[in-house]
Amino acid sequence: MSADALRRTVRHPLTDEMLRPLPPETIVVQVEGTLTGPEFARLNELLSGSPTVALRVFVYSGERSPAADLDFLQHLPGLRGLHVDWPDVRDLHGLAAVADSLLELSLHTARRKTSLAPLRQLTAVEDLGWGGSYVDLDAVADLPSLRELGLVRVPLAELFSKPFRGSIERLSLFGPFGQKRLDLAPDLRGLRFLELQRNTALADADAVRDLPLLEGLTLDTLSALTRLPDLAGLSRLERLELHGLRRLTDLGPVRSAPALRELVLSGVPVTAPDVVAALAGLPLRAATIGLSSRTQEEAAREQLALPQASSAVPWQIPRLRRPVVTPRGAAPE
Repeated sequence: MSADALRRTVRHPLTDEMLRPLPPETIVVQVEGTLTGPEFARLNELLSGSPTVALRVFVYSGERSPAADLDFLQHLPGLRGLHVDWPDVRDLHGLAAVADSLLELSLHTARRKTSLAPLRQLTAVEDLGWGGSYVDLDAVADLPSLRELGLVRVPLAELFSKPFRGSIERLSLFGPFGQKRLDLAPDLRGLRFLELQRNTALADADAVRDLPLLEGLTLDTLSALTRLPDLAGLSRLERLELHGLRRLTDLGPVRSAPALRELVLSGVPVTAPDVVAALAGLPLRAATIGLSSRTQEEAAREQLALPQASSAVPWQIPRLRRPVVTPRGAAPE
């Protein structure tokens, strides 16, 4: 599938060719720079016909944002997905225009301190991500529909300083989050999917064993981690991904995961015999094994005789064909 089919890039001046019907596989329409108000309104007509397609506004690296606010959203009633890759945005009050319809929101890493307090007006958002110098993190706890969080260098203790109204099912943590030993708030015991990525400080992930509903776990580029957590109590864990764990030499805990069906392994200093010893006899459906040499990889694959695991992430929470939310002040169809 081509990248052009997955995403549509538009820019000012907006043309009829840019507004041609979207193929069904499209996941995002991205605006380079910005558009005029009437152009955003025309673009919204295109998006309204594809309710699962998100809108992204972006500038290229090194360029300044065309605005410091999100007031353009007044031209996009009913918008359901928004990715803001404008690094100079400092005012989020424009989100009020899509407060009742927005399901997915991703904010660029902030260059300056920016308040998240305007997020409190979002009544429907389920998937939220941000990074950088945002303040008023406690506003996130007030979001009643929140299910998914993607965080870049966000201190967990500050974020979970008060109980959450939403039920968090997926948590993705990229970069350090203020802990050397994973300590998850009680609000996270219902997690189904957990990703820990690119963290040089985290040396202990044992808290994972206290997530009884966990279905998918990714540990990626954790340079201080020397051992895996005990997986024996994770009766729903079906997919495990281990990448770039340069100090991990023991795959033994993998054998303890009672429901494991897919394993993806790369950048871990183990040998083919280590992998076979850890996986032989397990009821796996698929495994993708990347070792230090092609000879080692082929030896492991031959002995395991398993198909390759999907390179996609099949265990993420489905976000398909949700009911269309009628924007505030608009008449139902």
